[in-house]
Amino acid sequence: MVHDVPLPPIQEADRRLRVFSHRGLPKDNTRFALLGAALLGTIATLYKLVQFPDGTSGDITEERSELMRQDAMAWCTTHYGLEKQLRARENTESVRQAASAQATLFQAYVAAVFLESNFDFSLIRNWLFSLWDLRSSS
Repeated sequence: MVHDVPLPPIQEADRRLRVFSHRGLPKDNTRFALLGAALLGTIATLYKLVQFPDGTSGDITEERSELMRQDAMAWCTTHYGLEKQLRARENTESVRQAASAQATLFQAYVAAVFLESNFDFSLIRNWLFSLWDLRSSS
């Protein structure tokens, strides 16, 4: 059985503020989300290569896309309750409930942890592998 997976913290206040700032606010999370999306794509590929060592590249790509879908990233966000901290210019509650905003928030969070850890790829990989294991077992 997979136990809950701790959320790596973001200690630096300005970085944390940016992660939780929706598009339209000053210093929003979109730049972090850009980096986070790239990290998630790479780590999702590794995860699926490990899961399917004999899978074709087409199979791996299809499997990886399941982890990269908005609803999958939104699940990660709501698993930790991160959406409750999201700040928006207006309609905050509806923004918090939007899968696209939740996915962007998770991408930004991944990037911020990576930056705060001084680019510790293994920290991010281990966290996401465990989180995806938890998701697949529930």
